[in-house]
Formats: sequence, structure tokens, C-alpha cells
Amino acid sequence: MTQGPDGRWQLRAVLSVPVPGHSSPLTAAAVIDRSNLALTAAAAVIDETTTADQPPAGTITAPEPEHGRSSEQAPAGLVGEVTAALLTPAFLDQFTDALKAREDERAAAARAELARLTAWLAPVRAEFAAGAAQQQEGN
Repeated sequence: MTQGPDGRWQLRAVLSVPVPGHSSPLTAAAVIDRSNLALTAAAAVIDETTTADQPPAGTITAPEPEHGRSSEQAPAGLVGEVTAALLTPAFLDQFTDALKAREDERAAAARAELARLTAWLAPVRAEFAAGAAQQQEGN
């Protein structure tokens, strides 16, 4: 969901296009499916709230101001406080540790997938090697 230039929320979809070089097409498809499900659920919630907030059809309402502050915008003081809290050394250290842990988890998952695929292809590689050896003996 992104907020458009007119202030309305717009639903964005995740395209189901294969990503070249992705580690696993099955993983990419799962991510796409989860993203699209989340977008559909978000759209359903927004649709329910907007239909409840909208006046009945045919009712004339005054246009909304173009450059007014919406009720969803935080006051500047709150934004400053949140920014200051996010820049404290304790938070930054914790955030860095979490990023490092996530990177280690992803690397371990990639190594596990590589090991699984290598084991899955081992019989095929052995069959190819045996076929190549037999062909060498025949020459």
C-alpha cells in the first residue's frame, strides 16, 4: 500500500515474475503468494473501512483541502522523539546485532539448501560419471 499524490491509499501487487538467479523458484513463489495474500487482506480491510466512512451515493460533500494535514500524520515533536530514540547507541547496537543474526540465518539456510540440492543430485552425477566412464572404455 502506498499513498498516492492525491492522498488516497493505492494497492500495489507483487508480480509473479520469476527472478533470474534466485536461489529457489519455489521460495520465490512462496514469497510472491504470501505478499499477494497480505495485499488482498489489507485491501479487504481498507475496503470495509472506506465503505463505512463514505456517505451514501448521491450525497454532495465539500472537497477535501489539497495541502491540509491528514489525521494520520504524526506531529513534528513526536517524529523528533522517535528519531532520537532510534539513533541511541543502545538501539543501534541491538539493531546491528539483529541484522547480523539475520544475515547468519540466511547464510545457514543457503548452505543447507545447497547441501540438500547436492545430495539430491548426487545419484544423477554418479550416473553421468558411470556413463562417461563406460564411453571412455568403449573408445
